[in-house]
Amino acid sequence: MISFLSKYDSVLKLHFENSTRFKGTSNLIQNDLILSVGEVMLKTIKKEISEASFVAFILDETTDISNTSQLSKIVRYVTKQGQIKERFLGFVDVSMQRTALALNEIVLSTIEDLDCGLKLVGQSYDGAAVMAGQLGGLQAKVKETYPSALFVHCMAHRLNLVMQQSLNKIR
Repeated sequence: MISFLSKYDSVLKLHFENSTRFKGTSNLIQNDLILSVGEVMLKTIKKEISEASFVAFILDETTDISNTSQLSKIVRYVTKQGQIKERFLGFVDVSMQRTALALNEIVLSTIEDLDCGLKLVGQSYDGAAVMAGQLGGLQAKVKETYPSALFVHCMAHRLNLVMQQSLNKIR
């Protein structure tokens, strides 16, 4: 990736051509750089959220080709300038624990980490019982702690289901 970027960045290209000590191509160095960039981005997101009036969480679980269940965490908020921001916070491996209780722990720890519990007004998940169930689903558990967090079924998921069903009827 960094070699590809050097084709479009003359300073980076010059560095690769002339550097004798540090090129930054080691996988350990690249992982450290990725972690550092991630920390800076998360700090910026936390600052924006601290200034926001309202926050909502969007979670979606999917299984990848290696049979690993991953939960994507997204936070949505309105900045003080009135801009709607939607930020991807990362993936969490939930292969071993896909219960509403386990997912609730992930949500609560994320809310605590972002320090936005009092601002939480929305939550959006797919229609699976573990997520959307009114009595024991994740949305009900989050609502017990944060009563203002209204649940809205993920419209993107609904659109995907409608498209799948309609395309199944076309020969």
